[in-house]
Amino acid sequence: MSVDPTADFFSGTVQQRTHLLPVGLTGTIRFDLRRGRRVDHWYVSFADSQLRVARINDERDAECVVSADGAAFDNLVAGANPAAAVLRNEVSFRGQLRIFVLFQRLLPGPRGDTGPQRAATGGAVTEQGVAAQAAVGRAGR
Repeated sequence: MSVDPTADFFSGTVQQRTHLLPVGLTGTIRFDLRRGRRVDHWYVSFADSQLRVARINDERDAECVVSADGAAFDNLVAGANPAAAVLRNEVSFRGQLRIFVLFQRLLPGPRGDTGPQRAATGGAVTEQGVAAQAAVGRAGR
């Protein structure tokens, strides 16, 4: 197991979940993660259905800037609820809310969660969704 869950997330997990983002999303999020006396700057850029991640040691412009304690962000990439973290003021952001909200699709959910069913299809009903609805209907009879 890695000692840096955030680095693991940005180098692997996030790349495996890009299909959950809407086509045409463009922009950059800068993550300023405080770890003791240093601040790690991660940049996630969306363009042409591609996602690029870079760890750069300076502050560059971005459409959205997310600030958090490194440990709080480690919890998010381990499945903690991002909305609850914002409400607890563990995570703050400025800039384009839409990019931050869409980025949350890339975060893993709680352990055992199967992830978003409709996000990747733009709201269309998926085969899993139809099967689940059918099972609920049969159980209610």
